[in-house]
Amino acid sequence: MFGLLVVDHRRRLGLTQEELAGRAGISVRTIRELEAGRVQVPRPASARLLADAFGLEGTQRDSFVRAGFPPAERPAVHCLPRPAPHFRGRSGELARLLSTVDRRRRDRPLVVAVDGMAGVGKTALVLEVAHQVADRYPGAQLFVDLHGHSTQAPVETSVALGLLLGQLGVPAGELPDDVDGRVARWRTELAGARIVVVLDNVAGSAQVRPLLPGLSSALVLVTSRRRLVGLDADEHVTLDPLDESEAVSLLAGVIGAKRMVGQHRYAHEVAGLCGNLPLALSLTAARLRYRPAWTVADLAERLRNAQPPVVELAAEGMTVAAALTLSYRQLTGPAAELLRRLGLLSGEDFDEYAAAALTGGTSASVGPAVEELLDAHLLHERGERRYRLHDLVRDYAGRLAAEVDEEPVRRAAARRLLEYYLHSMVTDLPDGTVIDGLHTPGWGPVSFHRRVFVSEVERTRWEEAEWRNVLAAIGSAERFGMDRLVCLLARAVWGFHWRRGNAGILITVQQAALAAARRLGDADLTAMAHNYLAGAYARSGRMAQTREHVGHALELWRATGATTAELLTRVNLMTLDMQSGRFDEVVAHGDWVLAQPADPGEGEAVRRRLAINRANALRLLGECHTALGRYGAALDHLRRAACHRADLGGEGYRWAFILFELGRAHSRLGHWVVAPLLLRRALAHFEAAGNETGAAEVLAEIGIVHLHVGDVGEARRLHEAAVRRTERSGSPQGRCLALNRLGGTALRAGDVEAAVGLHRQALELAQRIDARYEEAVAHAGLAAALVGGDPVRAARHGDAAGKLFAVMRAVDPFHVDNCR
Repeated sequence: MFGLLVVDHRRRLGLTQEELAGRAGISVRTIRELEAGRVQVPRPASARLLADAFGLEGTQRDSFVRAGFPPAERPAVHCLPRPAPHFRGRSGELARLLSTVDRRRRDRPLVVAVDGMAGVGKTALVLEVAHQVADRYPGAQLFVDLHGHSTQAPVETSVALGLLLGQLGVPAGELPDDVDGRVARWRTELAGARIVVVLDNVAGSAQVRPLLPGLSSALVLVTSRRRLVGLDADEHVTLDPLDESEAVSLLAGVIGAKRMVGQHRYAHEVAGLCGNLPLALSLTAARLRYRPAWTVADLAERLRNAQPPVVELAAEGMTVAAALTLSYRQLTGPAAELLRRLGLLSGEDFDEYAAAALTGGTSASVGPAVEELLDAHLLHERGERRYRLHDLVRDYAGRLAAEVDEEPVRRAAARRLLEYYLHSMVTDLPDGTVIDGLHTPGWGPVSFHRRVFVSEVERTRWEEAEWRNVLAAIGSAERFGMDRLVCLLARAVWGFHWRRGNAGILITVQQAALAAARRLGDADLTAMAHNYLAGAYARSGRMAQTREHVGHALELWRATGATTAELLTRVNLMTLDMQSGRFDEVVAHGDWVLAQPADPGEGEAVRRRLAINRANALRLLGECHTALGRYGAALDHLRRAACHRADLGGEGYRWAFILFELGRAHSRLGHWVVAPLLLRRALAHFEAAGNETGAAEVLAEIGIVHLHVGDVGEARRLHEAAVRRTERSGSPQGRCLALNRLGGTALRAGDVEAAVGLHRQALELAQRIDARYEEAVAHAGLAAALVGGDPVRAARHGDAAGKLFAVMRAVDPFHVDNCR
C-alpha cells in the first residue's frame, strides 16, 4: 500500500526514481523496493524523508507517514443493506456489470456509475452486484446514501467522508477538520485495499468525485437520477424501465406463480400501466398479494381507473402516480391520514410514537394504520419497529398533504411531532433524575405524546435511535417559523451530544438556536443560546470563541436580573478556568455560587436545579483543590457535593463525576483500596451513558493508582485504553490528559522515545486549547524523559513546567508521593 502511494506522488511530480532518491536523501534501491512492494513497511525516517521530498504538509503528511505502518487489524466491515427480496430482470445489465468486475485491473479502482429515473431499480441493481462479488472484496463493504434527490439536503463531502471513514472504524477524534485532509485520509485507508463502496443517490459528479479512491483495488458503485457525464467512470450504465417480460416476472415474484395462472394478459396490462417501473410494480402488486379475492384482472381494472391521479409527480409522470394513487385510494381513513402526515417528516425514519404524534392519536391506535401501510409497500420496516418511506413515496405523501390538508392542519401535526421529541427528552424521570443544568426555559404544556422512560438508560437508548431525526426536526421547526421550538429543541439535545463529544453538531444546533432567539427578540433565549454555544466551542477546543459567548450570556443575564441563570454561567466558567489552570478564578466563582441564598418563592423545579448546580460547583471546587494538592479540602467539598446529590435522588450518570473526583482525591492520598472502588463505579456510570471522555479520564486515573503500587504493565494498558477512548470521543481536553498519562507510564516502563512523542503531542494540543495544567504536565514529562539524552532541552522543559505549576500552585499527578 505504501509503495503505491510513493508511485502516485512521484508520478504527480514527474520525478524518476533516481531524482526522487536524490531529493529525499535515500537510496534508489530503497525506492525500487518500496514501489515494487518487496518492502511493505518503510523505516520511519524514510517515510518522513519521502514526505518532505513530496512537499506534503499537515494532514496529508500525517496520512502519508501513517500509511507506512501496518494498521491494527480491524474486524470485517459489512455495511451493505440486504438485497431486494424480489429482484427480477436486469439480466443484461447484471451480466455486463459482473463482466466488468471480472475484467478489472487489480492495480487501480473500478468505478461504475448507474443512472436512471426514480423508482427504476438503480439501488437494487448495484446492491445485487455488490452482494454477488462481496467475497472478492473482503476488506470491507461500505454503503452511504448521499441524498442527492431527497427531501433532505445533499450530504456534504466532509460529512460523507466522515461516514465512510467511520464505517471503516476510524475514530471520530482522528478525522481531519478540513475536506482535503479527510480526502487524503480516505484515500490512504483505501490504498491497496479490496473494498466495495456503494455511493447511492448522488446529486452530481462534483458530489461524488472527492469520494473516489486513488491507488486502490476498490470497486465503487455509484447511483444517480442524473447521467454523471462529468464523472470519469470505467463503466456508465443507464437503466430504462424493465422490458415487459421482466416486469411481468417481477409481478409474479411478488404475488406468487399460482396467482398468475390464466392471468398473463392482465399481468402485461398491469406492467404497462405501471410503466414497467420496479417501484410502481412492487407497490401495485402488494395490494394484490394480501387480497386473495382479487385477480390480476381486478388489479388491472382498478389501476386503469385510477387515472388521473389525485396528485401528480411531475418528474415521475403518470405511471408512478397512478400506482401510488391506487394504493392511497384503497387505504382506510386512518392509514390515508397517516400517509399524508408522514409527508411532513424530514428525518430518516420513525416509530409508532412519532406516527401517533403526527396523527394526534396513541401508539396503540396508530398501529393498525402502520401495518396497513407496510402491507401496501408504502412503508419499509427497518427493524426494531422502526419504519422509513422511500423517497418517491415521501414526495408523493408531501404533495398529497399539501393538496388535501389545510395549512393549519399541517402546522398542528408538525408542532405535535416537534413537541413529542422535545418533551420526551426533557421530562424528569421517575427516580428523580432531571434534565441537565440549571437554566431550563418554559418548555410549554407537556406533550400528551411524549415518551415516559423508567430510567436514564432507557431514555439514552431512545436518544441513540432518534438523534438524527431530532436534528432534522430542528430544521423543520426553522422552515415552519417555529423559532421558540428551535431554541427549546437545541437546549434539549445538549446533554446527549455533549456526552458523546459531538462538538460539530452542538455548534451547528446552537448557532441555529442563537439565530432563532434573535429573530424572536428574546433576551433569555439569546443568553441561553450563547451559553450553550460557548460549551460547544469549548468541547472542540476553540477557547477564544468559548469565552466570547460566555461573556455575552453573562452580560445578558445580568442585564435582565436572571441571578439563577447567572449561576449556570458561573459554573460553566469554573469548568473553563479548571481547564486553563486559573484555579483562583475557579475558587472565586465557586464561592459566589455557594453564597447565593435560596429564594423561598422559587418553585420546586427551580430549587432542585439550584441544588444540582451547587452540587456541580462543590464538585468542581473539589477537583480544583485536588489539582492544588489540598486533598483534605477536596474531600470535604466532594462529600458535600455527594450529600447534595443524594438529597436530590436519582442515580446514574450524574453521580459519575462526583465518584470520579472522590476516587482521584483518595488516590492522591494513597488510599489504594477505596480509590479503585470509587473510580470503577464512576467508570460503570460513564460507560452506561456513552460518555467516552469521562470513561477515558477514569481509566487514566486508575492507571495512576497502578503506577503507585508498582504495576507498570497494567498502568500502561489502562492508559493506552484511555487514549483509544479519546480518539472515539473527539474531546481535545480528554485526549490531552490521556496522552500525558500514557507518556508518563511509557517513561516508567523505560520507553523513552514513546514518552517523548506522547508528551510532545500533549504539549502541542494543550497549548492550542489553553489547557495550562496539562501543558505543565507535558513539560514535566518531557523534562524527565530528555534528561538522559538532551539535558539542555530537559532543563528548558523543567523550567517551563516549574513556572506553570508555580503560577497555578498546582502539583504534577506523576510526582505525588514521588511516584517517579
